Formats: sequence, structure tokens, C-alpha cells
Amino acid sequence: MLLPKSFHNNYEESPDRLKELTEDVKSERGQQPSSRASPDALLKNHEWHLQLFSDGNLPIKNFILPLPYPPSRVSIGDESSLKVKIRNLLVEKREPKRFLILRTITSPYIHSSTVTIAEDEAGDAVRLTVYNLEDNIVDPILPKSTNLAIKQPCWSRLEGGGYHVRVDHPSDLVLIDSRDASLPESWRAIEKVDPTKDASQWKKEGDMMFLKKRFRSALKL
Repeated sequence: MLLPKSFHNNYEESPDRLKELTEDVKSERGQQPSSRASPDALLKNHEWHLQLFSDGNLPIKNFILPLPYPPSRVSIGDESSLKVKIRNLLVEKREPKRFLILRTITSPYIHSSTVTIAEDEAGDAVRLTVYNLEDNIVDPILPKSTNLAIKQPCWSRLEGGGYHVRVDHPSDLVLIDSRDASLPESWRAIEKVDPTKDASQWKKEGDMMFLKKRFRSALKL
């Protein structure tokens, strides 16, 4: 897949430009975003960035500190917590008791941060950017079809225009088991155990995953 000549890597943010955005966005705080990219546009842009990553054409990593905000201390199972959808999110308006349930629909782009595209149960899609995960492409934390919850979600402005959901506290991201009752019923899966495999075969597969440094996959086995 060839990248368009006008393509710009907007998954890697500029510290100086992000500082300007922080000032620009003050007038939008607490409002609905002025525009939202379609799921198709988000997916196409993500595919281009994955191609850029595959080609090795990447800048030096930038670790950018956002305006400070405290992590949510409310569990998503708490009676006071409130599930919201993408359409309910506001610009730079974090509410600690709210959470968003998503499912990733792409493989992640992992460099300065982990970037993926995810959808909610209504079928709306969002670019999700997560910092401070200590992630790696060999054994990603958020592979395709991962179910997760984002605590105190909100829209953040992007350097090249548009919006994304940005998470800076790893504790604001919660991975959800595919059998969990909090998931939409259509997302739940019943894991089938292969009856032809005995304990030694499962151990062998787990050892192979460990040698490949896919530690999370090894633990599952």
C-alpha cells in the first residue's frame, strides 16, 4: 500500500504545538466536538500509519506531558459509576465516575504511545491514544478485538485537526475479559478448550510464546 504524497504522521505529536493546542481548546471545553471523523476515515488513516511503522519511517520518540489531572479512583463496577457512549463525550471534560466500554477493531500502532481505533456498542468509532503503557509491538497490550473500559473519557484536540480520546494514567484503562457480563451481549465470547490437547501440549505452547517474548499470550496458555 502506497502512502499518499500529502500524508503526514499525526500519531507523533509536537511538544510545542501541543502546548498551543492546550490554549486553543479552552473555548471548547465542556462542549461537543465541532466535527468527528467517520469510522472509514479513521481506519484508513490508521492503516497508513501502520504502513509507515512497517517501513521504519518514524521520528524520534517524544514523551509529552499533558496538563495534570488525577486518575479516577472509581471502579467501573461501582454503583456510582456511569457508562457512557462515544456520542456523550465532551471536549476536555473529565468526569471521574464515568466510563466508556470499547472494543479495538485494528492492530495497534506503538511508538511514542499506543494508538488504536476502537468502537462502542452503538457502532461509533474513536481514535484511542494511550501513554505510559510500556507497550511493544511483539506482544501488544491492546491487540485487535480487545475489550476495555476507559475511565473519565473525554475528547482531546489533535495537532493536525480533529479529536481523539487520550489516556495518560494506565489505571484509567481496564482490560475486560470476553466473558464479562459488563460487555454487550454480542461482544461476549465463550472460550472453547481444545479437548485433543493435554497439559503437556498447553505447556509447550506457553513455553513457545515465552521464548517469542509474547508474555501475555504465555500467561493465557
